Amino acid sequence: MAQVATIVKVFPESMDHFEDLKQRLQKHFKPLKIGEEEMAFGMKAIILTLILNEDDGSEKIEHEIATFKGVSQAQIDSVDRL
Repeated sequence: MAQVATIVKVFPESMDHFEDLKQRLQKHFKPLKIGEEEMAFGMKAIILTLILNEDDGSEKIEHEIATFKGVSQAQIDSVDRL
């Protein structure tokens, strides 16, 4: 079974608890890498790099992150086979 590096862009509901959300995402999903991307109007997105099994499908993790408390939206940015 092949593994894939999946980059997910996570948009918070608000910036009020941004650092808390970032820490909770890191603790729950244990990404290989976590970063930030500046958006418009002072908003930031959290960028997660996850290593997943190819058979698990990226849509499942996208949905799981999107329903995480404090997350407005999540979108898969890229998926690359390792």
